[in-house]
Amino acid sequence: MSVICTTFFYLFKPHNGLVLYLIYAVNFFIFYTVRISSPAYFTNNQPVIINYYVNIFVFISTYTFVRFGTSFIDPDRKYGNKAISSLIDVLFVCTIFVSFFPTWSAIKPLLYLKLAFFLTTIFYLIWSLISNFRRSFLTRIYFFMAMPLITTGMIEGLTNVFGIMEVPNQFFEAFRISICVEMLYILFALIFRERYLSKQIQKKLLKAELEMLESRIEIQENEQKRIARDLHDDLGGTLASLKHIVFSKLSKLLNPEDEIKIRELAQKSGDDLRRISHALMPPDFEKIGLIDSIHELIRNNSSDRIQFEFFERTKGVNLSSKDALNVYRILSETVQNIHKHSGASKVMVQLIQNDEDLTLIVEDNGNGFDINSLPEGLGIENMHSRAKNLGGSLNFDSNNKGTTVILEIPHAKN
Repeated sequence: MSVICTTFFYLFKPHNGLVLYLIYAVNFFIFYTVRISSPAYFTNNQPVIINYYVNIFVFISTYTFVRFGTSFIDPDRKYGNKAISSLIDVLFVCTIFVSFFPTWSAIKPLLYLKLAFFLTTIFYLIWSLISNFRRSFLTRIYFFMAMPLITTGMIEGLTNVFGIMEVPNQFFEAFRISICVEMLYILFALIFRERYLSKQIQKKLLKAELEMLESRIEIQENEQKRIARDLHDDLGGTLASLKHIVFSKLSKLLNPEDEIKIRELAQKSGDDLRRISHALMPPDFEKIGLIDSIHELIRNNSSDRIQFEFFERTKGVNLSSKDALNVYRILSETVQNIHKHSGASKVMVQLIQNDEDLTLIVEDNGNGFDINSLPEGLGIENMHSRAKNLGGSLNFDSNNKGTTVILEIPHAKN
């Protein structure tokens, strides 16, 4: 059965380290039971043929143990030697095939073939451990876990399988129990490795997600800069020309009431244009910084209809220009939503910095909304993306008395 399982592994090559470990453990315990524990049941004259076929389990254990070790320390197979690895596969198949025929055991070239497989496999694992020792944390764990087992296993093979060495029986009596304990340690190491790799994968996924967010935000920033520039340069100039023509050439044809109304609309359109353009991209943001840009945003959005206040208590905010712009964008989106949807008359903006984090709080006395069914078009998803890109959190608290938006950025970002 063990040979069938190993053949299946060789043909299909599963990448699950647990499969390799289980095949190794089953073969080892079969070898241990037959070679070490069973002689008493066969009297003193244990059939030689049993010892011969037990060697097959030794070879299978050796192969699967080395495959398990190399996959443990190098799960992505980045640093292994493919040529030696392929040679070991070929030697393993040949060794198992030869081992089925006891009469061939006296043929020296075939004996050397088995010995070549045994030593090449073990020394390849040792070379992999040494070459990856500094490079991999998993290698360092496995090195101290498995090296006693590798050493004693090699001595066991050279002594009892090939008869090259002679070691006192006390050596094996002392180490066979420790080998079993060592196997349990390796199983625990495998469990640890799976958890470790799972965390590494989660980190990579998070990094990839953040890179995608940064890329999307960068595209949005470039587009907003373009729109802001077009609004300011093109539409702003057009409105200014239209206003000049209306009041210089047509004002005499208008009655006083219409003229007042047109002036009010012209003023409002200019103010709205400046407010929208500034929200898209504040002028000289990188030069004046986050706090002065917020002051400017509050000034541009305050009117008779809605009053904005800004309270700031910071210790010199030291965000990168990209992070500062993300904070500004979240505030700008919140302010735009208040204008469009809240019906508020008062808005309080607070920027507070302490030893743990930087907090932006925006409170209004508007209509509020249902948190569980956020209104369409509020850009909430975009705000959450920016908060995630900052490594912070964005929370909403809303009822019929108003809405509070809280952005918290860990102090580590400062």
